[in-house]
Amino acid sequence: MKKILLAILAMIILVFCVSTASAAVTLKTNINDENPVFGSDSQDASNPDAKESDDEEVYDEGSIVLQNNETNSIDVTDISYNYDYDFDGDELNISLVGSLPTGITNGSDGTLKLNARIPKDLDSVDADDDNDDYLQERAILVADAILTLNDNSEVTVPLYMQRENMLKLDKIDIDVGSESYDEDDSKFSEDVMVDETIDISVTLKNEYDSEDDNVEMDDVDIEIEIDDDDDFIIDEDSSISIYEEDEETLKATITMDQDNIKNKDYELTIFIEAKDENGAVHGIKKTYDFTVDRKTYDFVVDKAELYYDEVSCSRDNEMDIRIENRGEREDDEVSVYVENRDIGIDFKKEDIKIEEYDRDDNSYSKVLHFTVPEDLAAGTYPITIKVFYSGDKDEGVHADEKDVTLTVNNCVSQTSPDASTDDTSTPDNVNIGDDGQIEVTVPDEVMQEFGITETVEDSEGFTDSVGFVVLLIVLVAAVLGAEAALIIWLVKRPKV
Repeated sequence: MKKILLAILAMIILVFCVSTASAAVTLKTNINDENPVFGSDSQDASNPDAKESDDEEVYDEGSIVLQNNETNSIDVTDISYNYDYDFDGDELNISLVGSLPTGITNGSDGTLKLNARIPKDLDSVDADDDNDDYLQERAILVADAILTLNDNSEVTVPLYMQRENMLKLDKIDIDVGSESYDEDDSKFSEDVMVDETIDISVTLKNEYDSEDDNVEMDDVDIEIEIDDDDDFIIDEDSSISIYEEDEETLKATITMDQDNIKNKDYELTIFIEAKDENGAVHGIKKTYDFTVDRKTYDFVVDKAELYYDEVSCSRDNEMDIRIENRGEREDDEVSVYVENRDIGIDFKKEDIKIEEYDRDDNSYSKVLHFTVPEDLAAGTYPITIKVFYSGDKDEGVHADEKDVTLTVNNCVSQTSPDASTDDTSTPDNVNIGDDGQIEVTVPDEVMQEFGITETVEDSEGFTDSVGFVVLLIVLVAAVLGAEAALIIWLVKRPKV
């Protein structure tokens, strides 16, 4: 029992000593992503493609200042490193400059100096898009220095490293209606109406030197985020590349879902991310606040479509129209007129009730059937849709107007092919007389081919000769061909 109590007491004393010793030595200055040990926001990084050999491997020396808060003197007896981050020991090559600090008395400081390589692919910004500081210029935690003190306690010092952001913002232009904003603005001074478009243009520069550095920016992307962005339609440019010292522009266009978007304040954030040829991420982040607003009454021609944009022989057609309220208030005196005198369209509907934008009955729809007159000349004819509220077209307020063009073409009938073009000719060696008799002439070369002449002198007689047999075969074939030609002629001859 006594041994157990002694063991517990020893453990308590050990823990107390470690925590006391650890608390005895503190960092005089906080080390974090805004106050790194190595580098700064203007620090060069290693570049294997650099023109100058001194720029291929770049190192920086950093200092860690320790402060003793206890009465006993403190010595740093050993140092080791933890590389549980993005870089290993060979990539960072951290080394001690001089000797470990010793004899740090109460109230005094001890300085530890380290030297480290700035890797070529060290990010200049926070590259984690899950973090609030995404694409903000920050130092990166690359390792931990573990200091062992003379009382066997340890102090862990985070080693942050920073380099220069080589993607520079030249300018941002934001156009909303007739208003313009730039990178110095944090909030749009005027409300954005639901039917307005937000146009964003960002001009960027690759700060790498074309002669000394020779590093291109690849995969330069623009991304726009707006809280509740389901109510926004965002169209962004595709990725681009930027050569050394060059400038390029990325654009984005934002429109709104006018049926659903709410009147309230929104936050718009522009993210520009780029990766250089060495694998380092650079970027820019800008945030703006703006307010979306609606008109009190906003009745618009949301749809006006013809079933046929063009007509010719068939003159029947129809038009599908839809009037929508995008405003904050309803009205029960909405009037709709659809007109074209030439076509004969004269439609009107008055005293229509259309509720406010976020209600189910916030629209009016109609399909108009009409027939274009047969004698209407070919041409283009605008069909005009007009909308008024708080009364008719004489006393109400004009809300919206739209023209839809119908093209009328001449009706052209199609004719059947001429039957006289049929080929009813007979072979050249077949002659059909007026009396219907058919005469077939066997060419001389055919006769000669088979050795047939006009006079045959043979003791056996011509009828018993081979020539007679061949001639008989040729004549039979000719007769059969003539009969076929006669049948064709009888079928195709003109009817009397």
